Amino acid sequence: MTEPYKAKKIPYHWNTSPKRQVIGNIVALSGLRLTKRGTWLIHPQTRCCPKSAVLELTVTDEEGIEPGSQVNSVLYVGFFEVSQGGIIVLGDPVKIKGKIIGTVSGFSDIHCPNHLNIMVSGTKEFSSDYVEPSKDSTITELKFKLEDEVVFGKEY
Repeated sequence: MTEPYKAKKIPYHWNTSPKRQVIGNIVALSGLRLTKRGTWLIHPQTRCCPKSAVLELTVTDEEGIEPGSQVNSVLYVGFFEVSQGGIIVLGDPVKIKGKIIGTVSGFSDIHCPNHLNIMVSGTKEFSSDYVEPSKDSTITELKFKLEDEVVFGKEY
């Protein structure tokens, strides 16, 4: 049986479907930056995120990223623990400390069942406001701290 999202049998309808926000707090910061990661995003446009789950937040500056894409340029922000569960959807705005850092562009299940990776297409402001340039191109200093709030989705 073909995966219905991959076969494009399910139309994108989440922009008009109300849902509550997924909220969590950063529990570990990474700052690892890879330019040849080669991770593939899965085809589904949604992932359930239960309360207390720990998920990984990753950001890319590549354009045109969508489910089924291979992503090479990745900044690993770190992990967050979900305090209010729900569904994260392709296109959801993502906020840290109340400021939008980008939108959800897909999911990677490469580390499942340990954890899910959420890929965010970062805004230009994300790079300038939250990323501190470093001499080592593989490690980036982030201007976030433990317990900063992470919010997925818009308020209804």
